[in-house]
This record gives sequence, structure tokens and C-alpha cells, in this order.
Amino acid sequence: MNWVLFVLVAYLFCAMQKGLAALFEIGTIAPQFTIILGVFVGLFAPRRATLWAWGLLGFVMDMLMPVHTVAGGEAQMVLVGPWTFGMMAGGAVILQVRASLLKSHPMSHAFAVGACGIGVQLVAIAILVVRSFYDPLVTFSPLSLLWGGVLASVYTALFAIPLSWALIRIAPAFGFQGFKLGRN
Repeated sequence: MNWVLFVLVAYLFCAMQKGLAALFEIGTIAPQFTIILGVFVGLFAPRRATLWAWGLLGFVMDMLMPVHTVAGGEAQMVLVGPWTFGMMAGGAVILQVRASLLKSHPMSHAFAVGACGIGVQLVAIAILVVRSFYDPLVTFSPLSLLWGGVLASVYTALFAIPLSWALIRIAPAFGFQGFKLGRN
């Protein structure tokens, strides 16, 4: 895998996450562009590269998405861990289902983005719930976060169709082993 190209594309997707997510936001539901990139890498990259890529994307998401620390949402803090472990769980999900997907079809990517997004949300929310038991600063409603996460995953799957089509076209530049455009 070409890690230099991955870092450049990851930077682009993180910039889209920070800048464009608010533009496409519906209420409190916003697309998660980094999961789309993670699924793309997970479908084609070797196992170890997939988990490293998802972990790096999760770490960046932890930096980009601070946790609200009071009920009104005025104060925020950065917690490293919820998204990192959640994204690594998403990487594990894609590693399990990638053998049964048609890798070069954008609809397969959309299905995988929805499934991985829900897995990411479950793990990240579980970590925040455990953290809230001993840290009074972390206050939130787990059910509203879970419902919002499921809706965000479905919404992200809609964005996965055009973005994965573009990513599939540049996939040869990533240098994935055994990749050929067509029926993978």
C-alpha cells in the first residue's frame, strides 16, 4: 500500500469531515467521510495495513471531534480513545465482511460503510459510557448518541456511493496487492 498517497487522501477526507460535514448536516446528523475512506482501504489493503489505517483515521477523528463536557455543550475536551478504538472495530468489521462483497461496486461500499459506521458508533459510545461512570465532566445521553450515530451511518452510506466510485478509479495508485479494476 502506498502510505504517502493514503496520508494525502486521508488529509483530504479529514478536511472534508471538518469543513463539509456542517454543510451537509441535517439537524444533528452529519456524514462521516473518514469511514468511507476506511472502508475503501479495508476492502483492498492487507489485514495489518487496514487496521493501522483505521487506527490512524480514528486518532485524527478524536482530535477533530471534541466531547462536550457540560449539559449545554459550552465546554469541550479532546479525548483520545473513543473514535480510535471505534474505528479499529470498524476495521475489524470490514475485514470480516470483505470476502463476501463485490469490491469494485460502489453499492457494496455503501453497504459496508453503513455496517462499519454502526460498529464504530457502538464502540465509541460504549467507551464514553464507561468514561462517564468515573468522570463527571463527560455528560451525554447514550441513547440519543446511539440513535444519531445510526442515522449518521445510514446518511454516510449515501455519500459513499459517489465517493467510493471516485476512490475505485484511483485505486491502482494506492498499490494494493492483487488489485485489478473490474470484478474484484
